[in-house]
Amino acid sequence: MPGSRSSSDLGTAERTARSALTLADATFGPDSAPGFAAARELAAILSRSGRSSEALPYSERAAALGRRLFGIESPDTLVAYGNLAILASNLGENRRLREILDEIQPIELRVFGPRRTDTLVLARLRANLEEREGHFAAANAAIDGAVETLRGAGADAGSALGWTLQHAATLRVAAGEYQAAETLAREAVGFMRKGNGTDEPAMLAGLAAALIGQGRLDEAQAALAEADRIPRQRGEVEGAWRAETLLQRGRAAALAGERAAAREDLEAAAELSSRAAAGGNRSTARALSGLVQVLDPPERQRRCGELLERATGIAARFLSPDHPERREMEGALALCRTPS
Repeated sequence: MPGSRSSSDLGTAERTARSALTLADATFGPDSAPGFAAARELAAILSRSGRSSEALPYSERAAALGRRLFGIESPDTLVAYGNLAILASNLGENRRLREILDEIQPIELRVFGPRRTDTLVLARLRANLEEREGHFAAANAAIDGAVETLRGAGADAGSALGWTLQHAATLRVAAGEYQAAETLAREAVGFMRKGNGTDEPAMLAGLAAALIGQGRLDEAQAALAEADRIPRQRGEVEGAWRAETLLQRGRAAALAGERAAAREDLEAAAELSSRAAAGGNRSTARALSGLVQVLDPPERQRRCGELLERATGIAARFLSPDHPERREMEGALALCRTPS
């Protein structure tokens, strides 16, 4: 996975981009090519900082301005709309995301071709959107198309094939197709191991999720131990990979009856994922929901409403009302509120 920039680097980049945007507006007016470039850059920096809500208006401005200045088929405009789609996805704005994808995907396919990174990113966003709305077959079809495109690219696919296989595995886990998820996850791990000579922690966490779904807890815990060891050797102690590792490790510990260890990992996963995305993301919701199950009964009775309200609030931002994951969390909240 691409490395993250330090907060100090991002802070410097943000100040530079804000100054550039102010200067462009003052010098050329609000509808200028320099203003387009500065707005797009500022949106990208804020997005990398996990500040999607702050990034959104600048990304909207860049996309609209690119359309006016260069036309919808301009590569610069398409990249701006792709960035906007990512933000819409991060914020759970599923309707807006579908509008963007419906318009931009066929144009990107025609202008960029099927193997360019921008086109593949939209395919992955489409798969995520379909899964969030409970359309699991459509989600699998979208991501499988991206996998086959990259298989056809041969050596030119690079690491993108490994990460797309991992994405496909994650979608199978969400659909409850754990054996298919395991097959894809093992292929992703093997692909990256062959190419890089080492394992990727996020891929091992994804494999663990597929194994947990099949009740193979010893194998899952072994994969998670390796997922934890590799980044520590690199000196990396935080990040999205870490939150996912802790979430899966907490789930495995809970199923193994190791309540104290599960609690520690799930609390840490919720904290890390909340920091990575303002307002939390689906990993946050899953960690909070899982945490309720490992609390001692008196504390569970006292805190289940608080924790599950947070979890269901996050789930409602991302998932359709009939999505099984959201319905499970809402059902648990209803039980929590029922007087005993």
